[in-house]
Amino acid sequence: MGFIFGHCMLLFLVWIPQSLSLNSDGQALLALSRSLMLPSTINSTWNYSDPNPCNWVGVHCSKSQRVVSLNLSSVGVSGSLGPEIGQLKHLQFVDVSLNNVSGSIPPELGNCTLLEHIDLSSNSLSGEIPAELGNCTLLEHVDLSSNSLSGEIPATLRNLRRLSYLSLYSNSLGGNIPESLFRSASLETVYLNENKFTGSIPSSVGNMSSVRYLWLSDNLLSGVLPDSIGNCTKLEELYLLDNQLAGPLPSSLSGVKGLRFVDVSRNFLVGKILFGSDDCSLEELTLSFNRFEGEIPVGLGNCGNMTRFAAFLSRSGGYQLLKRSLLTAMNLSGELPSEMTELRNLKNISLFDNRFTGIIPQGLGINSSLVLIDFTNNSFVGGIPPNICFGNQLIILDMGFNLLNGSIPPNLGNCSSLERVILQNNRLTGSIPEFAADSNIQFMDLSYNTLSGEVPSSLGNCVNLSMINWSNNRLSAEVPWQIGDLVNLQVLNLSHNNLYGPLPLEISKCAQLYVLDLGFNSFNGSIPVSLTNLTLLSHLLLQENRFTEGIPDSLLQIDRLIELQLGGNNLGGSIPSTLGAIVNLEILNLSGNELIGQIPPQFSNMLKLQNLDLSLNNLTGTVASLADLNSLLALNISYNHFTGPVPENFLKFLNSSPSSFVGNPGLCISCSSCIASSVLEQCSSSSSTKGSDKIKIVLIVVGSVLFCALVLLMLSCSARKCKRTKTDEGPSLHEGSSFLFNKVMEATENLNDKYAVGRGAHGTVYKASLSPAKVYAIKKLDFASQKGANLSMEREIRTLGRIRHRNLVKLTNFWLRSDYGLILYEYMENGSLHDKLHLLRGGARNQTYTVMALSYLN
Repeated sequence: MGFIFGHCMLLFLVWIPQSLSLNSDGQALLALSRSLMLPSTINSTWNYSDPNPCNWVGVHCSKSQRVVSLNLSSVGVSGSLGPEIGQLKHLQFVDVSLNNVSGSIPPELGNCTLLEHIDLSSNSLSGEIPAELGNCTLLEHVDLSSNSLSGEIPATLRNLRRLSYLSLYSNSLGGNIPESLFRSASLETVYLNENKFTGSIPSSVGNMSSVRYLWLSDNLLSGVLPDSIGNCTKLEELYLLDNQLAGPLPSSLSGVKGLRFVDVSRNFLVGKILFGSDDCSLEELTLSFNRFEGEIPVGLGNCGNMTRFAAFLSRSGGYQLLKRSLLTAMNLSGELPSEMTELRNLKNISLFDNRFTGIIPQGLGINSSLVLIDFTNNSFVGGIPPNICFGNQLIILDMGFNLLNGSIPPNLGNCSSLERVILQNNRLTGSIPEFAADSNIQFMDLSYNTLSGEVPSSLGNCVNLSMINWSNNRLSAEVPWQIGDLVNLQVLNLSHNNLYGPLPLEISKCAQLYVLDLGFNSFNGSIPVSLTNLTLLSHLLLQENRFTEGIPDSLLQIDRLIELQLGGNNLGGSIPSTLGAIVNLEILNLSGNELIGQIPPQFSNMLKLQNLDLSLNNLTGTVASLADLNSLLALNISYNHFTGPVPENFLKFLNSSPSSFVGNPGLCISCSSCIASSVLEQCSSSSSTKGSDKIKIVLIVVGSVLFCALVLLMLSCSARKCKRTKTDEGPSLHEGSSFLFNKVMEATENLNDKYAVGRGAHGTVYKASLSPAKVYAIKKLDFASQKGANLSMEREIRTLGRIRHRNLVKLTNFWLRSDYGLILYEYMENGSLHDKLHLLRGGARNQTYTVMALSYLN
């Protein structure tokens, strides 16, 4: 009895530690947790005192209490995956994705020969894929994507004959894609995109008879797409974009009936587009940035499920999408097939930068709810389809840089879904349509057309507008006050139109404006002081208008101004010293405004100024206040009354652009070692200062005597002059624009003698060719050398400005300067009056016309 009891006690004592101790799988997991950092919520459940790990978070066991599944996806695991995982011999499922696990994949994972599913994606794993993974021959699902793995795909993966899902995208894997990998008939999904694979696509790709999703994009693959791809009859998605593939697409690809998504953009593919069979399943076809040519196949009209078709190319200079600069133009041409209008599911169509011609199918938009249309930079003609926004789904309409004519469809302004409208550089005519109250337009570029009429007051309904560019059209009338309702407007460009009247004060409510370009119109009145409310303004362009009443002092409040263009107006007055407080100015143009006075000394504060134009004014004094502007790249101070020496750092401008200094007789060069200029003379030397002072005293005395004599003479003549009555004052004198003056001076190289066509007692005549259709004769009268020449010029202007005769040349414009004057005539061929009177040219008939003209003048 005692023997039996003792034996039982021994067996009990032996059983107790076995039943209460953790089994081997649990011990392996605990060892694994030493390098794999688990969050406390999980780690607290992994207890050594448990007999097995089957109740631990993330662990699942078989009936025999062996670990078959480890799922720690997206729980905040960090650290590294240790070799202890290889001790879990019964493991079938591993998912540690979406964590921050680092280090390498342990080769011991190959000991888990029962593995069917492994997912280590979206971590920070590095190193190579272990070749031992090929030992896990039961694997069906492998996902190692979104890590930092490098090296090549191990050839041992060919042993995974059950593999149906392989995802290695977004790593740094390189080398060639193994031929053996693509021999697997079980593979259905292959994601190898966003790596550094080189070489060609294996011809064995055709052996993947079960593949449905093949993504090889964003690699360095080259060569041609194998014709065997046509054997992948179950293929639904093919993404080959962003590689270096060349040659034509294989014709066999068009025979894959179930193909729904194809993107081969940004390669070097050539040839014609072959898609579009009778039972086409294509939903998206992207062929952009290649070298395809020919017409769009009519068969694409059979692709009734298509929602996106893109076949555009890169421009020189590139778009943001362009990743390589070695891409040449696609040559898709011909007309768009009318069958395109039958694609009821079509949402996006992008054909920009091709050679399409003809009329855009006028039914486009009726049968489909288009969202995006981009036909930029082709040669389309005809009108914009009238129902292009029929379903009120259109968001982006871009048809710029074509040859479109006709008017903008009126209902386009009622398209409430529309956000971007770009129709620039066409031949559109008519007026701009009215805009609906619920307009959502944010960006509108209608520039470089021939649009006319008014700026519609309903523009104020487009409260979401951030950019308007309607420049280079023929818009007229005044800008409506409703412009002030565009509180989100950042860019307003109405330049180069025929707009007139004063600027509406409400424009100052557009507080987000940073570019305001109203140049080259006929706006008049004063520059509104309220523009100073536009504190974000960086570019203010008001040149070549008719503004008057001076430059506002308050412009200094727009302290972000980079560019200020006020040239070619009639502002008058002096330059306000407050302009010098706009220290961020880089471009300043005040030319052609009849400004007087001196350059304010505060200009020396504008240290960022790069371009300064003060030409064609009546400014006086020196240019010393500009001497510290070392950032200047361009300077024009011509045709003023500046005196004194030119700063030495400006001599570079004198050498590169001497015309920028002409018309200032008092300017000189003080640098004795400098190269002599044909425009400015050397300043007087200091050695003759004393002698010149004596001469000045004598001149002052003589001048005083002459002045007194002149006063007496004027008093004696005043009575007789007051009795005279002007019989014919003629037209008032108004000088031509500074813009035309500059063009004339450029055409004649500042009245160079080689353009002279005649000389007379009172001046010289030059020929100025501004264009083939605009040729002028410009007569220069020198006031200094000819006494009374200025009065003679005035009489000539009044006479020719008052009369009209078919045998008299037409006076076009004139300009008066202190020492000379210019008269602009229409240029007449066949010689001078001297020639006519002496019958050197033209015969008696021309002489008769000349006599008739002289008789008319008498």
